[in-house]
Amino acid sequence: RSLSLCPPPGTSVREETRRDPETGLYRVESTLTVVPARGGPPRLAFSCSYVPLPGHGRALHSGSPIRPSVWEPLQEVRLTMRPEGGSVGAGEDVTLTCEAPARPPPRLHWLKDGSPLEAPPGPVLLLAAVGPEQAGTYTCVATGRDQNQRESSVGLSVRLTGWCGPSSVGGRTLQTLALVLGVLGALGAMALVAGIVLWRRRRRQLGEERKPPESQEEEERAELNQPESEEAESSPGQ
Repeated sequence: RSLSLCPPPGTSVREETRRDPETGLYRVESTLTVVPARGGPPRLAFSCSYVPLPGHGRALHSGSPIRPSVWEPLQEVRLTMRPEGGSVGAGEDVTLTCEAPARPPPRLHWLKDGSPLEAPPGPVLLLAAVGPEQAGTYTCVATGRDQNQRESSVGLSVRLTGWCGPSSVGGRTLQTLALVLGVLGALGAMALVAGIVLWRRRRRQLGEERKPPESQEEEERAELNQPESEEAESSPGQ
């Protein structure tokens, strides 16, 4: 028999020798324990051989080797984004890369804001010429052989560049938009009130300029009666 005195790391060998009390023959049992290293070869081959001492028989072999498959459980998921920083300008391309070390390779799918994303399954998600509607939280979900799931998320915001400078599409932009709409609404209400006040004042002025017909007739009668009263006053003195 042969036995390696220096087994590789992660390998142990245990042997037991027993003698049959009836026949007097010896029986050898050898147990090999192997712990595959992460990142090692996916398939291993094992065989057993018995090589006696010279002059004590011929060598024996176990036949076809045993080839167990080695799989690595899913432990973590790493999600990276290019460009880095989580904020990009409108019209730029964004690449999300999902790394999930496991053997066999896990199944991957993508989420956006918690909802399934219509994208082909795979470790790379390409967002071409992003716009405001593509801002949000992207998640890569990996499912291993044992149905164990791991996930990783990254946030994406899209900057809109214009004459007023860059602005970020997100919660702060919505708050700013609400504030601007509120200010515009208040200015509109003030303009409406001012218009009503000016309209009433103008109407009052026009009403004062237009005198009623009765007042005009009284003035004309007063002018006609004034010469008659003057003649009556002058006649007794003559």
